[in-house]
Amino acid sequence: MEIADCGVVRIPPFQPPMLSRFFQLESRGTTPGREVQAGITTFAAMAYILAVNPTILATTGMDKGAWSRSPRSRPHWPLC
Repeated sequence: MEIADCGVVRIPPFQPPMLSRFFQLESRGTTPGREVQAGITTFAAMAYILAVNPTILATTGMDKGAWSRSPRSRPHWPLC
């Protein structure tokens, strides 16, 4: 805030929060709250997929523990 010569307090113009400015949320037609809600929804969907997918694949005949025997899960195996 700045005090003018005549004693009137000048309030600086409103500036949106830093993340809103950086990502230009208002110009894209969204709000920070909506973006947080979208992030939580995406996280919940991915967590559900990771939890349920082995069961779904097991009904097709795939072994539930197949992912634990992949070469990527054993760092001492050469990957070539």
